Amino acid sequence: IYTFPPSLSLSWASSKKKGERDHVPADGCAFALEAALNAPFLAHMQQALGAEARFWRETGYLNGHAGYFSYVHPLGREPDSVMDQLIAQVRKLMLPRFPQTKAS
Repeated sequence: IYTFPPSLSLSWASSKKKGERDHVPADGCAFALEAALNAPFLAHMQQALGAEARFWRETGYLNGHAGYFSYVHPLGREPDSVMDQLIAQVRKLMLPRFPQTKAS
C-alpha cells in the first residue's frame, strides 16, 4: 500500500490476505494494489504502452504536435478491447474501496 500524503496513518492497513485491505481510503489518499494484473496481462500492457510501443508512433502523441487527447470507454458492458479489459479489471478491484464510483 502506498499513501499520499506520506504522513497519512496506516492504522487501518491490517491485512485480510496478501494484497487485500478492508478499507475505503480517506479523501486525498492514493491507493495502490499489488499484483492487480496477472503477469501475462501486465507484460502485454507493458509492451503495448511501453516507451517504444507503436501506439505512440501511430498517435503522434510524443512528437509534440498531437496535443492532449483521451479515449472514452463505456463501463458496465463486455470488454471489446485490451484497454477495456484493463479498465474492467482495475474497476473490479477498486469498486469495493471506492463504492461511490459505481455509478461512474
